[in-house]
Amino acid sequence: MTTSPADATSVQASDVRSPCPAWNALANHGVFSRDGKQRMPRKFIVEALFFHFHLDHAVGNKLLDAAFRLGLGDAESQTISLEDLRKHNAIEHDASLVRKDDYLGDNSTADQGLVNQLVSSSTDGKVVTLWQLGKFRAARYNDSKANNPTFKFDRFQHFVAYSESAILVGVIKAFMGEERLPIEEGWVKPAAPFTSLTAQLLMLRLKTAAMLPF
Repeated sequence: MTTSPADATSVQASDVRSPCPAWNALANHGVFSRDGKQRMPRKFIVEALFFHFHLDHAVGNKLLDAAFRLGLGDAESQTISLEDLRKHNAIEHDASLVRKDDYLGDNSTADQGLVNQLVSSSTDGKVVTLWQLGKFRAARYNDSKANNPTFKFDRFQHFVAYSESAILVGVIKAFMGEERLPIEEGWVKPAAPFTSLTAQLLMLRLKTAAMLPF
């Protein structure tokens, strides 16, 4: 299981993408189904997330357990697609970093205005620090809460949103805007696996930076 920058391709009109930039990047590189519609087995997904992002197997399985419990994909065959993840208030949530709330517009495609705002929050336009990301997450939360009358951001949405943010600390423009693995920018996957404990510690630090309620 390998990939390289040359593997990344543009999304075609008939393709679908999920609200998750990590899954989208793997689809754009041909690791996951490029059209986003083909359901993939749990084991393959967990192994791909571990190989490319060093996401601990237990964390990957926990995320898929939640997805199947929420009615995404096919729980009987334990398969799921990018298209399945688009269901609102399941894995997809309000106050996304670079996607509009479902009530306010397209909740599955990266909004270039929000991407630009996120990139602008970085000092060099390439790398975002944990502090900068925490502040931007707070801004997105406050904006959605003020403008979305159906706003929902309970404990589960908190967990998903901050887990995503914790993984994103580092190179942002290629990953969030172009949805490709930012190998050209010098990014490499973490040396140590991204475990539940790692996520909890980073989430705590991000929330401290964001100064949001737990």
